[in-house]
Amino acid sequence: MPSIRPIFGPLVRRGTGLFLHSYRITRKRKNAIRGMDLIAKVYQNSLGTEDQKAVSYILPPSITAKRVSTI
Repeated sequence: MPSIRPIFGPLVRRGTGLFLHSYRITRKRKNAIRGMDLIAKVYQNSLGTEDQKAVSYILPPSITAKRVSTI
């Protein structure tokens, strides 16, 4: 009976790598939102051109299309 261990090791490393990659992306987005104070600007409805570009870059396209069209 073949061992599962040779297959299991790379799968665990790949899953861990994907998790770390998504964690880094989320952390960068969160830092950009805090650094540009985007949440307060959205609540005040005072987004400039540069802020709108940042929001469209940070948020997924499906959310951005709904949000920007209502602003």
